[in-house]
Amino acid sequence: MRGRAVGQRVAACLVAGALVLVAPGGCAQAPVPHEILTAAEIAVAQARTAGAERHAPDALTRAEAKLQAAHAAARAQAHGRARALAEQALVDAELAEVEAQAAQAQEMAQRLRERVEQQHRRVTPGGNRA
Repeated sequence: MRGRAVGQRVAACLVAGALVLVAPGGCAQAPVPHEILTAAEIAVAQARTAGAERHAPDALTRAEAKLQAAHAAARAQAHGRARALAEQALVDAELAEVEAQAAQAQEMAQRLRERVEQQHRRVTPGGNRA
């Protein structure tokens, strides 16, 4: 059931990313997107905390690159582009976090399977002890 929730969150992130890619860039008078830049920075930090550097390095690298590009666009006063890049960075960071959490859950499940097998072997060393 947890796997389904992770899958749904990944799908939602991918859909959001697709929407960001087809959204219009905005007009020249768009305000500086401080809120979305901050949200993307927080999402990248959360992805790192979740273990994305180990478990989802590609998605994390994309998020960091887009966040840097968003900051550069904001400095160049290309606020619409900065907003779009920050939104993409946010989605990539959320994807990295979910991928990291999924990988950690798989590792934990494997460790638990191994422990169950060890316990089973202790209880039935010959295979037929009742």
